[in-house]
Amino acid sequence: NDDTVTAMQQNLAVAMDMVGNFTVVWEDFRNGNSDIYCQQYSPNGTPIGTNKKVNNDVGSSHQWSPSIAAVRTIDSPGNFVIVWEDWRAQINNPNIMGQRYFSNGIANGTNFNLISDGINHGEVLPAVTANNNKIFLAWSDNRRSKGWDIYTKTIGWIWNETLSIYQENNLPMGFSLSQNYPNPFNPATRIQYQVSPGTQPQWGAGSNSYVTLKVYDVLGNEVATLVDEYK
Repeated sequence: NDDTVTAMQQNLAVAMDMVGNFTVVWEDFRNGNSDIYCQQYSPNGTPIGTNKKVNNDVGSSHQWSPSIAAVRTIDSPGNFVIVWEDWRAQINNPNIMGQRYFSNGIANGTNFNLISDGINHGEVLPAVTANNNKIFLAWSDNRRSKGWDIYTKTIGWIWNETLSIYQENNLPMGFSLSQNYPNPFNPATRIQYQVSPGTQPQWGAGSNSYVTLKVYDVLGNEVATLVDEYK
């Protein structure tokens, strides 16, 4: 930490990407309350930039117990995600919030609530791991009011609190649409889908279906139609 006064820094976590760059995250009291700060390093331990504040609230609420995961695959090398307990919305019960980053340390979106069920149960002590497609979260949760339990959740890197492409249990039976990869991408990405299973042996594993595959931006505007035909 590059804090020059006597503020306390504690409860750290660290993650390394596939080429040896690593990021340290911790609780930091330099602003008078507990915030989440992080620092990136090159493989030889040279700091990359300076300390950065992770949580974006401007009040005096506390943020605790950070956890971090870095992508260690060739598709999205170095992207990382930080999660923590966040008290900005509740006095008595914290939420689990997160922030995604690109490998260069630029924030990918803004802080987001990972437990977006409309009910605040008191979620604490998060842990996180990730690959290029998914973010896997675990935490302690008292929603049953019978002592703390362990809950888990899997989301995609583009999850926005209300929609996740990784709700596999909710996928309609008979067809599937997989996560695109790589993501983020430039200039190309790959999207895999499967039409409904067929009942006629001569059609092989799938039946003929009319497929429409469109791309929308974050505002809901249609950007492109990739497929619009029988498959």
